Amino acid sequence: RTSCSASARAALQDGAALAHAAPALAVDADFVLGVVARQAAAMAHAAPVLRDDPAFCLRAMRANGLALAHAGAAARDDFETVAAAVRQNCRALAAASPRLRSDRGMAKLAIAEDFRALEFLTAECRADPDVVLFAVERNVAAMAFASSLTEDRDFALRAVRVNGAALKYLPAFAACPDVAEAAVRSRPRLFASPHLAQAMREHPDVALAAVAADGRLLDYVPDELLRRKDIAIAACSSPAGGGWSLGYLCDELRDDIDVALAAVRQNGHALSLVGPTAKGNLEVTMAAVRQNGTAIAEAHYRHRNNIDVALEAVRQDGIALEHLPDIFKRRREVVLEAVRSRGLVLEYVPPPWRTDRKVVFAAVESDPDAYLLADPELRKFDEELAIAAVSRKGVLLEHVPEHLRSRARIVLPAVRNNGLALVHAGLGCRGDKGIALEAVRQRGMAYYATMGDARSDMEVVLAAITHDGRVLRLLHPELRQNGHVLEAALATARRAELAGVGYDPEIFIDRNFKKRIFKMAAKLGGLSYSEAAELGFWEAHARVFWHPTLTRGALEGAGFRAELDADPDNDV
Repeated sequence: RTSCSASARAALQDGAALAHAAPALAVDADFVLGVVARQAAAMAHAAPVLRDDPAFCLRAMRANGLALAHAGAAARDDFETVAAAVRQNCRALAAASPRLRSDRGMAKLAIAEDFRALEFLTAECRADPDVVLFAVERNVAAMAFASSLTEDRDFALRAVRVNGAALKYLPAFAACPDVAEAAVRSRPRLFASPHLAQAMREHPDVALAAVAADGRLLDYVPDELLRRKDIAIAACSSPAGGGWSLGYLCDELRDDIDVALAAVRQNGHALSLVGPTAKGNLEVTMAAVRQNGTAIAEAHYRHRNNIDVALEAVRQDGIALEHLPDIFKRRREVVLEAVRSRGLVLEYVPPPWRTDRKVVFAAVESDPDAYLLADPELRKFDEELAIAAVSRKGVLLEHVPEHLRSRARIVLPAVRNNGLALVHAGLGCRGDKGIALEAVRQRGMAYYATMGDARSDMEVVLAAITHDGRVLRLLHPELRQNGHVLEAALATARRAELAGVGYDPEIFIDRNFKKRIFKMAAKLGGLSYSEAAELGFWEAHARVFWHPTLTRGALEGAGFRAELDADPDNDV
C-alpha cells in the first residue's frame, strides 16, 4: 500500500484511485470533496460514513452535481440534496429517484435552471401540460421533449400562445386556423415562416391577426386578401408598420378615407402615399399634422393655405413653419405657436419677428438658446429677456451684453442655474458674497471664479468645500490649514467614498502643516512623533482640533469667556 501523500496525489489525478487510497483519506470530508469536485465518480469510493451523511452529500452536490449518480439512495431521494445537485448541473436530475423526477416542484426548479432538464423527468411528468409549458416559456426547443402532447389540441393552443414558434413542433395543427391565428398573435413574424402552411396565409383571420401585430407583413398576404378593407385598416393601424403599410395596398384602398386616417394617425408622413381623394379630405390632413407637424409638406395645396391646418401643424412641431406659405410667416399667431413648440424656429422667422418682444420671450421660454437668435438691439437693453434666458441656462450669461453682466438681478438667476456661470459675471458680482455663495452652493468648483473678499470669506469657502472637496486645492495655503475647512473637506471625502468615488483630500494638504499637526498631536497626547504619524493625518488633526485645552482657548478668544466660566465641565 502506498503512503498517504502518494495516495492523495493519485486520487487528485484520478478519482478512481480513491478506492485504493489510505483509509484515513477516504473519511477525510474536505479531501474527498476536493476529489469529487474534480471527478464526480470519486463519490462512489468515499467512505460509507460520508456517503450516508446528509450534510456531506449536500456539500458534495454543490461542488459537483453529477456526483448524485454515485451517492446513496437516501441522498438521491432527498429534495434538498437533489435540488443542490440540479442547480450545479441540470443533468444530475437523471440520477434522482423516480419519486423526485415525477415531482412537479422539482421539475420546475430544474427547468428554471435549464429547460433541457425536461428530458430527465419521468414520462408521466413530461406529459403534464403545465410543466411542459413552463419549459416552453423559457425555450421553445423544450417542445422536442413533449412528443406525447403534440396531438392534444388544447395543449397546442396553450403552447402557441406562450410561444408562437411552438407551431413548428405541432405538424398536426399546422393547417388549423385557430392554432395558426394564436401563433401569429404571439409571434407575428411566423406569418412569413415556412412553418406556417400556405393555406393559413390565405385564411382571412390568420392574415388579419398577423398584420394587426405588424403591418409590414402585408408583403406576405396573398393578393386576393390585399383588397379587404379590414385587413388594410388593421395593417395601417399597426405601430410596427408605422403607417407605411399603405404602400402595399391597391389604389382603391389608398384612396379610402378610413384606411388613410388609420395610416396618418400612425405616421403623418404617410400622407404622401394616400390617394387624391383622401389627400383632399381636410380630416385626413388634420390627423396627419396632429401626428407630425412637418407632414404639412405633403398636404394638398388648399390645406397648406388653411389657417387652422397651419396652426395645428406648428403646434405639433414648430419646424413646420418652414413648409408654410410666406403669408403665414407674417401672421403673429402662427409664429407665436411655432416658437412655443420649438424655440429655435426663431432662426427661420422673418427678421422683424426677432425684434418682437413677445415672440422672442415665447421662443426663449421654449428653448433658452433662442436668446442667441434674438435681434442684437433687443438683447442689448432688455434685462428681463436676459433673466429669462440665464435662469433656464446659466452659461448663456456669456452671451449677455457686458454692461448687463455686472447686474446682480441677472447674475443671481444664472449662478442658481449653473454655478460655473460666475466666470462670465462682471468683476463686481464675482466679489459679491451673496452671489458667490449661490454659485458655490450650486457648483462647488465655481469658487475658482470668485474674487476679492468673497474668495477669502469663510462661509463661501465652507459652502464650496462642502459641495466639492476638490476646492481645497484652490484655497490659499493659510485657509488650507484652517481646522473647519479641513473638517469640511474630510466630510466631503467620506461622502464621496460612500458614493463610490475615489477622492483623498490629504493630497492637497501642505507637507509642513502635516508635520506641525503630528508634533502637536504627539505633545498633547504624550506620544512620540512616529507614534503620532502612525495615527494618520486626519486622526492626528482631530485630536489636536478637538483637544479641550485648545478648544477652550479658541472659545475664549472668540468672546465666550463668560459662558466658559459658567461651564467648568467643558460642555460648551
